[in-house]
Amino acid sequence: MSIKKLFLTIAVIFSTLLATADGFSGFKLPKQSFLKPSEAFKVTATKDGDTIKTSIILGKKIYIYAKDLHYKITKPNIGEIAWTKPKPLKHGEFDIYRSIDISI
Repeated sequence: MSIKKLFLTIAVIFSTLLATADGFSGFKLPKQSFLKPSEAFKVTATKDGDTIKTSIILGKKIYIYAKDLHYKITKPNIGEIAWTKPKPLKHGEFDIYRSIDISI
């Protein structure tokens, strides 16, 4: 490889690195903000006689796949329990939940 070609290659690489560091002269990706877990997943559970009422409120643009929603009691350690899930929403080909109210 000649010195000219090597110098030209290094110059192109260097200018590309500078352009991307500056965001392509004004082109910048939108700043993303993420919710804290306490804001993204608001879960409350209260005991009402022999029933446990649970409410799950999810942040904007957050959902739970229906196949991944399970109910587990950890104190005392009873483990996962069987329950009838509410009807999910359709999101493309997936069944999802955005907010859920459960009484078990």
